[in-house]
Amino acid sequence: MENSNLNQKNNQIIDIPEDFLCPITRELMEDPVITGDGHSYEKAAIEEWFRNSLNSPLTNKELNPKNIIPNITLKKAINYFKENIRKFHLKNQIKECLIEANKITQIINDQQLIQKKQTSIVNKVILAMNKKNNQNSEKQFYLEQSKKLFKIKEIIDTLIKSIAYEDELKAEKKKIIELEKQSIEEKKKIIDLEKQCIDQTIIISVMQKRIEELENINVPNQRNNEMIKLDLQPNLIIQNIRQQNEVVEALPYEHKYSWIKTYTEAELYLSDNNIGSNPDDLKHLADGIRNNKTITKLYLYQNNIGSSPDNLKYLADGIGNNKTITVLDLSENNIGTNPDDLKYLADGIRNNTSITELYLSHNKIGSNPDDLKYLADGIRNNTSITELNLYQNNIGSNPDNLKYLADGIRNNTSITVLYLSENNIGSNPDNLKYIDEMKKKGLAVYH
Repeated sequence: MENSNLNQKNNQIIDIPEDFLCPITRELMEDPVITGDGHSYEKAAIEEWFRNSLNSPLTNKELNPKNIIPNITLKKAINYFKENIRKFHLKNQIKECLIEANKITQIINDQQLIQKKQTSIVNKVILAMNKKNNQNSEKQFYLEQSKKLFKIKEIIDTLIKSIAYEDELKAEKKKIIELEKQSIEEKKKIIDLEKQCIDQTIIISVMQKRIEELENINVPNQRNNEMIKLDLQPNLIIQNIRQQNEVVEALPYEHKYSWIKTYTEAELYLSDNNIGSNPDDLKHLADGIRNNKTITKLYLYQNNIGSSPDNLKYLADGIGNNKTITVLDLSENNIGTNPDDLKYLADGIRNNTSITELYLSHNKIGSNPDDLKYLADGIRNNTSITELNLYQNNIGSNPDNLKYLADGIRNNTSITVLYLSENNIGSNPDNLKYIDEMKKKGLAVYH
């Protein structure tokens, strides 16, 4: 049965927007999620649906049950709607209390008027005879009415405080949001400090190994021509390294990223490090990635990877031979600055079998005529990527870009989510046709 309105007191009806109702349960959603058909459902309802069928309840097209994304915007709108309903109900209660209070006040006024009209001799005699009883009766009457009024006042005060409390709660939520933002900034600082500590620890490890090697070297004793071992006091040297950061600069450049080969954590953050500014940065970084066996999430956003023509060539070679990385973030790297950037990146994507989430937002993809042609060729033959983020690039600048991308998606069997927002897609009428084609394939396309 459809639940498209809410019944309030006094037969008042409030219509619920259709978008707020779950298409399956026809009830107001609490935890809305988006599926591959582009529609929103109550999370529990669509999960129950997928236990019996993998087809969309609305379009009947086959869906991926793992491809459900929380619809945060819709949830906020529903919560705002529910809050307004609650306030509406509270205000109605206040109104009803005021009406009841007016009725009691009118009863008191009517009683006083009746007493004033009882002026006849007979009535005066009767009143005099029953003066004591009348006085007690009047006191009881006014006491009861006063209690009723006082009770109504308490109810009204409670309702008003409830509305005021919600406003205070909003103010507190704003403070909490600000504190959360500050917390995020502090976490970023902590991550940077942790990264610096990791770098220092690795450098110390490299130097310690070199010291151990030197300790095993025999050198001639100038006094008696005997061979002796060097006494390098490694603990003292390591302590000096910790105290003097300038020792780091004495290391050969190739050791800057060699530690990645033996890095044992699952997540590696190298964002905002100016990686790519040095000609050999990506060469050594790729060598580390190629030989690492533990990293599953690699974050390289906010670097200068697109600044040199060979950077993407080296990186593609590294990720093409890596079998463990599932999340790769290359956002904000000026990728697309060089005509061959996407050609090399596509080679890496084509040969990789582990990456499921690829983030390429805030780059310059689409600036060159063949960028999307190369990218489409890479994803056409990739079987692991499920989420591709191309947010805020230059894809809409060339009439054929969406055509190439749609062609690559058409032959891809793994991608379920595609982000294309802020790409000037609407500049070409045919672009929407290609987007519809991708949606018909079952993709969730955000543009």
